[in-house]
Amino acid sequence: MPQDDYLVAPDPSDPRLTERVRGIDQTGAKIETRVTVERALTIFLNAQEIVTAMTIGDYPEYLALGYLLNQHMLLPDDVVTRRRLRRGACRGGRAHAAQDQL
Repeated sequence: MPQDDYLVAPDPSDPRLTERVRGIDQTGAKIETRVTVERALTIFLNAQEIVTAMTIGDYPEYLALGYLLNQHMLLPDDVVTRRRLRRGACRGGRAHAAQDQL
């Protein structure tokens, strides 16, 4: 499937997804390049911590809601009444979701 067919795809040019690092290439030459960095994302449901996942961080709300759906903690017809994303101290974040009481 070509990348253009994806509903959500990472943007490789987004500088928030990478960090510049120095290293040595296969010939022994010093180089500086950008590498993708994963960050921790802690997912909460109704103020209860559920899991900490590693992510490149470009779509944290989609990751959180998709995880909760996949684990059957939310059902497809549940109504999410509030979503909140807080950036954490170590450049990760916390995603919160609240569902209507059924």
